[in-house]
Amino acid sequence: MPIDKPLLNANVKGQDSVQTAIYKGQIYWFWGDTLYESGGLGNFRTAGARSQLPGHGGLDPAVGVNLNYFVNANGWAKEMMPVPQAGLMWIDGVFTVRDPDGIERLLAHNARYQDLATNLESGLALFNDSTETFQRFQSYSLTAPITPEGHAFEHTVNGQEYIYFDQTYPAVRAKANWNDVTHIANWEAYSPLRPNTRYDANNPPFDRDAQGRIVFGWKQNTDPLSYEMLEDLVNHGYVARDQLPFRLKDVETGQPVRMHRSSVYWNEFRQSWVMIGTEA
Repeated sequence: MPIDKPLLNANVKGQDSVQTAIYKGQIYWFWGDTLYESGGLGNFRTAGARSQLPGHGGLDPAVGVNLNYFVNANGWAKEMMPVPQAGLMWIDGVFTVRDPDGIERLLAHNARYQDLATNLESGLALFNDSTETFQRFQSYSLTAPITPEGHAFEHTVNGQEYIYFDQTYPAVRAKANWNDVTHIANWEAYSPLRPNTRYDANNPPFDRDAQGRIVFGWKQNTDPLSYEMLEDLVNHGYVARDQLPFRLKDVETGQPVRMHRSSVYWNEFRQSWVMIGTEA
């Protein structure tokens, strides 16, 4: 590949679960897991790198990406969120917003796991430009219904700028200002449930209008729409499938697609929103 380090860069053998954000005029990259080529298994507390934007010193992405890794004393991709407690530490929902002094800040959702099924910690992390690492900024309850998970993108609705977060579907958002993103109670979930409720498959607390129809909308302190909710709505006859706000199907078979993870972004060339996802 026509890049600066085509064979071995920062001892990285392989990585997965990438997040990116444009911060201070550069692309910041973060990966959940990084395997090392030598000297140890790897880094499971997030690795990171920077690259220049195309047209501003960076390559056309069709050619390659010159990744400038954040490294430790050994020159290996370092832990981007080192903490003294045991466990895996991952970040997602990476986004930028200006603080009260007008300074651009880089934030992310952080989650510490004992294993893939055991979540030990959830919160909001803030990037420290001096140490070039993320640090704990706010702590969330493990039962908080709304957190900035998935991939972030920006969109303006009726003159209001929002940051949307797409885990399975873009069903979480916050107003794009410091006060709102740092007060999780101000965040909203796109949901068929009543505000301030949690999903119960046996007795779902649906939000209904005067005619008894389920109301999908943006609501605070509410479980966001999930594929499980979408399936239950149809399987129990609450709504017809063609009335769902998300109803992906296989173009060849016509069968429903059960989305696992996805990202959404505006494609300037196509002049449309594009979702890229994986099926559960």
